[in-house]
Amino acid sequence: MSGMRAENGDIIAGWLLRLVVWLGALALVVFESGAVVVASVTADDAAGEVARASADAYRASGSLSQATEVAEEIAAAREVELTALDEDEGALVVEVTREARTILLHRIPPAADLITRSATRRTRIGT
Repeated sequence: MSGMRAENGDIIAGWLLRLVVWLGALALVVFESGAVVVASVTADDAAGEVARASADAYRASGSLSQATEVAEEIAAAREVELTALDEDEGALVVEVTREARTILLHRIPPAADLITRSATRRTRIGT
């Protein structure tokens, strides 16, 4: 009878171990996905803020270099990288990028496109 108890304990321990491993894997997938979503939302929100601030600076100074300085300051404060700021047909076009803060994905070279999130905003500078 005691042999039967030991066998039941081993079966329960095996199932518990499998459950813990599966829950850990699920938690990792959820965390990685969440980090990518947060990076996307942050980049999108920051792009709007950078575009508005740089357009205001351009209107005030008439200088694209002044607008770029303001855009870089706002981007740094929002923890995104300003990758482009161009004038195009009476508008400023701003692009920012942000790397998702992941545990595993950033270590896999083919996943670089997944974790690098970018957003573009176009803001009118004319009257």
